[in-house]
Amino acid sequence: MDTPSQSTPSSTHALSFENISVSSQEHQVIDLTAHLEEIDGNPFACGGYADLYKYRCCTSIFGPEIENAVFAVKTPRMKFAMGDRHKSIARMHRETGVWASLNHENVLKLHGLLYRSNNSLPSLVADYMEKGTVEQYLRCCPNANLVDVIRDAAKGLSHLHEREIAHGDVKGDNILVGGDGRARIADFGLSRMLGTDGLPVEVTTTDANRSHRWHAVEYFKFPTRIIGPTKPADVWSFGCTILQLFSGKWPFYDAIEAEVTIRLSQGELPKFPIIASRPDHEKYRPGIVAFCHLCWMKDPDFRPQMRMLEELAW
Repeated sequence: MDTPSQSTPSSTHALSFENISVSSQEHQVIDLTAHLEEIDGNPFACGGYADLYKYRCCTSIFGPEIENAVFAVKTPRMKFAMGDRHKSIARMHRETGVWASLNHENVLKLHGLLYRSNNSLPSLVADYMEKGTVEQYLRCCPNANLVDVIRDAAKGLSHLHEREIAHGDVKGDNILVGGDGRARIADFGLSRMLGTDGLPVEVTTTDANRSHRWHAVEYFKFPTRIIGPTKPADVWSFGCTILQLFSGKWPFYDAIEAEVTIRLSQGELPKFPIIASRPDHEKYRPGIVAFCHLCWMKDPDFRPQMRMLEELAW
């Protein structure tokens, strides 16, 4: 649908969390350590940057109707050089204020921070999403509707972009579904909160490499340039995520990690598998193929904004 462009990514599309951190001063993040108790000492999920634990509210801080409610507590896995811990804590307090200030039905709600006794950084306290990731939801719930979750995710990401926030890591693992069946964008700015743009973080190598599959082509076409998160890059990743949800496969599912980097640097687009992940998804193939190719315009300036894609999401 497009031809390779020599133009470089625009730096004016969005501000990163680092750029808008001043606004977090307007929203104080609550320390919930004294108000939550751990349900199980074992994580119920593990990601590349952190482990997830279930906690229960043991006070009426959120009101009597939410007492005993279950929350997800995301605990970073970190290794520090001397002095780095204080920098990361300051950054987390600064950046989580931006997240906590957001209030949208398709954005995961961040309620505050919690200090686990065995961890040197504060953990993030968010709503517990019973249905798991959107990919798990589509796989395990026969009545789950692909178009509904695409529309929900588009609305959530569009809300971030309207607030001049670039997510930076859009993929199926970062879209969660609650008991109400509604999809919510999660974990935006997490890698920047945890200092992975300069401070040391213990990251699962395979997970970090795997995320490249969703990254925009400009990150690979201009390897000597430091390109921060942008709204157009999020749009590219959103297209990859839609492909993932439709097919049940990662972008470039037929390539090993090293080959993915080569293909992207050459401007190659992800392929659609012959068979969708579910038979009822096949009827959406023509619309999804067209939708994804809009997201994959190789010149980031030509990609549509999320507001437009939200309206196109059937």
